[in-house]
Amino acid sequence: MEREKLRDIERLKRASATREEFKRANEDLLQIQAQIALKEKEEEKRLEEHIQKKEALDHLKKTKEEERFRQKQSIKQQLIDRQIAELMKVRDQEEEILNK
Repeated sequence: MEREKLRDIERLKRASATREEFKRANEDLLQIQAQIALKEKEEEKRLEEHIQKKEALDHLKKTKEEERFRQKQSIKQQLIDRQIAELMKVRDQEEEILNK
């Protein structure tokens, strides 16, 4: 009888120890999961920041390309306008010579 009580007490102690071990393991698991979730959020934030920077750089690049294109077009138009003015001047001179 005494032996059975001792065995029961030992079994209860082992069961209690096992429950405590599971409890600690579950707490550790929850902590690890929380850390993983935090790291994933931080990684998402870094990715989002990277995407925003890339989009900003792409927008800036596109804006600069458009500005360079407009400047080139403006220069071409100025050259055309100057050439037209020269041709009109030559035409006017020729007409003046013909009208004399």
